[in-house]
Parts: sequence; C-alpha cells; structure tokens
Amino acid sequence: MKKQLIFALSVCATLFLASQNPLSAQTLQVGSKAPALNIEHWISDGGGAYPQVTDFKPGKIYVVEFWATWCGPCIQAMPHLAELQEKYRDKIQFISVTDEPLSQISELLTQDYPGTGKTFGELTSVYSLTSDPDGSTHREYMEASRAEGIPTAYIVGPTGEIEMIGHPMSLDAPLKMMAEGKWDREAYLAAIKKKEMLMASIDKAVDAEDIEQAFTLAQQLDEFIQPDEFVRTKFIQTQLAIRVGNDASVEFFKDTAERLKSEDGGIAAMVWMIVQMKYEGEEPTPAMIQTAEKVLTDHISELTAENADSRMMKGAVMDILSHLYYVQDRIDDAIANQMKAVSFNNDAELTDFLKKLKTEKAAQ
Repeated sequence: MKKQLIFALSVCATLFLASQNPLSAQTLQVGSKAPALNIEHWISDGGGAYPQVTDFKPGKIYVVEFWATWCGPCIQAMPHLAELQEKYRDKIQFISVTDEPLSQISELLTQDYPGTGKTFGELTSVYSLTSDPDGSTHREYMEASRAEGIPTAYIVGPTGEIEMIGHPMSLDAPLKMMAEGKWDREAYLAAIKKKEMLMASIDKAVDAEDIEQAFTLAQQLDEFIQPDEFVRTKFIQTQLAIRVGNDASVEFFKDTAERLKSEDGGIAAMVWMIVQMKYEGEEPTPAMIQTAEKVLTDHISELTAENADSRMMKGAVMDILSHLYYVQDRIDDAIANQMKAVSFNNDAELTDFLKKLKTEKAAQ
C-alpha cells in the first residue's frame, strides 16, 4: 500500500494550492448565462416539489452540482445538499448530475447511507438527483468552466446567470446572501482575482527560491479558505514552513498539527513531508525535526486500537515515525518502533520496511 493510500486524506501536497482556474481560461464562468439542461434521467424530485428543468425560470435560484457514485467527497456532501434543499425549499432547487448509467445509480440508492438511518435513495429524495449518461451536461458545465474535479457546484441566480462555481460544502454563505437578496457578484469576483494574484506572487517567490517570502505570502491564503480547502491549504503552508525552518515556522507547524488533530492521518501527513525531504537530500532544521517527532509521538499515544480499522491506522501512523527515526540514522529506534507498527498493521509495505531495517542493522 502506497503512503498516499494509507490515509483517508491525501498526503500528496504540493507547493501550489489547487485553486479555481483563472477566469480568462474559462468559456463558462461567473457572469455567463447558464447553459440549458438536457438531462436524460430525473431520479428524484423532492416528492413532487421540483419539476424537471430545461431552461432556468427567471427569479428562481438553482444549484447544479456534479457527482459520481465512486467519488467519496460527493457522497459526503449528500447530507449537506439535502439539508440545504430543506432549508431553502421554496427558493432554491438543487439538481445533482452524474454521467453514470441509471443502473449504477439505482444500485447505490438501495444501500444504507452510514450514520443517517436512511438509504441513499431516501436521503437524496428531497432534491433532484439525476443521471445524464451522454455527458452533455458535464460538457456544458464542467468542461466549459475547466473545473478540476467533482464535486463541483454551480449557483444559477435569478437572472439565469452563473453566480458562483465551487465545492458544495462552500455553498452556505453565498446561498444565504442570495436568498436574502444581498449577494454581491462583483465582490465575489474581486476576491477570486485577489486570490489569483496572491497565488501568482507565491509561485514567483518559489521560482526565485525565496521560500521564506513564499511562506509569508502563503499564510495570507487563510483569508480565502473555504471549508473544503482547509486541509489542503494547511498542507501547502506546512510544506513551505518546513523549508523555512525558523522559530516562527516551527510554531506554525505545532499550531497546524493541533488544528489537524481531528483529520485522520493529517498529522502523520505533515511529518511525512519532512521524511520525504530527508529522503530527497534536503535538510529540515533540527528544531523542525524534533518538533515533528514530538508532535507525532504524542499523537500516536492518543490513537486507539479498539478495532481492525483503528489498529491499521495506528500501525500506518507508527510507520511514519519509524521512517522519521531512520532518516535521522536512529536505526535501533526505527526497528523497535516498526516492530510495534507491524503488530498493529502487517501490510506488506510495513513488513518490507522492517526487513530492510533489520538487514541494514545486521550489516553494520
């Protein structure tokens, strides 16, 4: 199992924050007339509350959201979409679109949605769940706006124009303002432009190898963080902080670790960044390495091992600590810790690393 597959979170942070495509690169963008819908299968309609839509009715607000059965974040967003549809029942219609065949959707709808006491079908019945296998709607929206992935939501305002493009978990504030007649499209566009300019400045600093300046600028990204971007933004900031390695960046590392405690694998992912740097020949400061070791050790002590899933997670996180020992040439500590890790999780990657450690120890 590869490191990036061990955790529920992606640990593939880069120096660049994946952000909305520049407006100049899109043929469908905020302010564009929303393309008419030509959806083949309308699976649910809120108990008859929401008609099938081709052209958007003036004066009404719509959310067109793209999802798929295989997309974890899409599935996670379903209860939130249902909650928002119930909240704005008379003002907003939510339309979720997948390009998968109807048979694939039907299979999912019979299954239980974890933790809700409902099936997927019951949960999504309050809004318009649809299937458009020919992909025409996907092309008109996702491809035209150069959206990078799903789930992606498009708010269509009362004038039939696109008012926002973003993650479904970031809909609350815009929809509230829109429902109250307080939405300011120009302010929203200005914020996007400001973020684009900040990202360009960060890129320029990285290209110039002025990592301290890049880190300083990256901290300003907090102003633009949407709920779905929090972890990813913190990973990018952390990667820069590690390369800076001064007192301020060490404190940032500690603070971020505390904020990511509730995210499965979040702290381990931060420490893995340091391990990767060492493997690639870079040298994080001793203070940063010591801080990472303490943060991860404390985190491991708090992890439970009460069932198979938690045991596997604990073993995977302990494996990161073993690598951190190894890149510091502390092979005895690495072996002792990895033996414990394997007792929790005997995945081939972990057992192979233990064999490697023992072989190198024997050759000394």
